[in-house]
Amino acid sequence: MVAGRNRRRALVDALVADELDRRRRAPGGDDVLSVLLAATDEHGAPAYTDRQVTDELRGLVVAGHETTATALAWVVHLLAHHPAEQAELIRSLDAGETAYLGAVIKETMRFRPSVFDAVRTATGDTTLGGQPVPRGAIVSALFTVTHHDAALWGDPGVFRPERHLDGRPVPYALTPFGGGVRRCLGAALAQLELEVVLKELLGRFRLEPAGGRLEAARLQGVTIVPSRGGRVVLRPR
Repeated sequence: MVAGRNRRRALVDALVADELDRRRRAPGGDDVLSVLLAATDEHGAPAYTDRQVTDELRGLVVAGHETTATALAWVVHLLAHHPAEQAELIRSLDAGETAYLGAVIKETMRFRPSVFDAVRTATGDTTLGGQPVPRGAIVSALFTVTHHDAALWGDPGVFRPERHLDGRPVPYALTPFGGGVRRCLGAALAQLELEVVLKELLGRFRLEPAGGRLEAARLQGVTIVPSRGGRVVLRPR
């Protein structure tokens, strides 16, 4: 198993190395890879080594794939079980509006974030929430707790996209992509993917539940997935 994983990793690294070489021969793009390659430090030297760029891309593509797919499964499943919200989203998209689409995506990631926490290591002795945190301690920010805190979100157990149209939330009350300088590198890409897929899907189909109740959440690795896959029925519009 380990040997097979190492072979696959070597294959990915070789593909990335070829792409880096190609981009350097034709610089000037505006995508993530081009930005990373063009970045420089205060001395004008490249800001990232090839190893660092490769690691960033691996995280963006591999880690981003599962979490975005999970978010998509949840938003489709939730819309199937909330027909009024689905109807409003279809109406707004047909009218060329996107504000409600953004609200639906935000509410899905609040209600069912793809991952349950962000883990950090304290680089020095500090205090967090009145508790001492020694250097080297592992600290976990639990999104699922914050996103369902009644003090931050009224009726947190209710799926209500409109709450994201009424103003900005309390800082760090909504952190499906983490926060601060270590916020998920693929956040913008994930948002774009969700928007594109949902526009195409709801432009052609209406979503209906495949079962009587909303599926429970199940932990799969570090990802929170629908317990039965987020099943829905597609009906042509």
